[in-house]
Amino acid sequence: MKTLVRHGVISAALLIATSQAQELSLTADKAVLSGPIKLTNGCLCQPLTTSMANGGRALFAFNITNAGSYVVRVTVNAQNAQPHSIGINIDAEPKEPEMIWDVGATSGFEPQLVAWRGNGTTTTTQSKPQVFALSQGTHQLFVREMDPNTQVQRLSLLQLPAPPTGLHIVVGQ
Repeated sequence: MKTLVRHGVISAALLIATSQAQELSLTADKAVLSGPIKLTNGCLCQPLTTSMANGGRALFAFNITNAGSYVVRVTVNAQNAQPHSIGINIDAEPKEPEMIWDVGATSGFEPQLVAWRGNGTTTTTQSKPQVFALSQGTHQLFVREMDPNTQVQRLSLLQLPAPPTGLHIVVGQ
C-alpha cells in the first residue's frame, strides 16, 4: 500500500476498490514497439532521454468485456532520484504535459497507479490516480517512455466497482 500513496493521500475507498477490482494484465512482451524503447529481460526500457514525441512507444491492444471505470497499475522499476516520466493514455497518443505520469523512485519493481501530471508539477500531480471510462470492446494503451532506466514489467487495467445505489440517510436519535 505504501507505493499507492506516494504522490499524496488516496481515499481508503479507492484502496479497497483497487484491491477488489477485476484485473486485465498486459505483459511487456505483448507490446508493439517503436523508437528507442526496447524489450530486455521481459521489461520495457529506453537507453536515453527524449521528448514524448521522440520517445519510445509501446502499444498494447486489449479487449474490455465489462464497460466501466478503470485505473492502470504499472509494475515499474524506477531506481534513483533521476526523473522517471512516462506518457500514458488509452485510445489516443498521450499529450504533453498533462498526460505525463511522473513515476516515484522505487527500490526494485513495485506496482504503482498511474496519476497524470495534468496542471500539476513533477512532484504534485493533479490526478490521484487517473480514472479511464472504457466502453465494452477493443482499446489501445499507449505508453511513451521519456527517461532512461525506467523499466516497465507489467501493466494492469483494474475495473473499479460501481458506486453503491439505493443508499438512504438515517437520522440518529
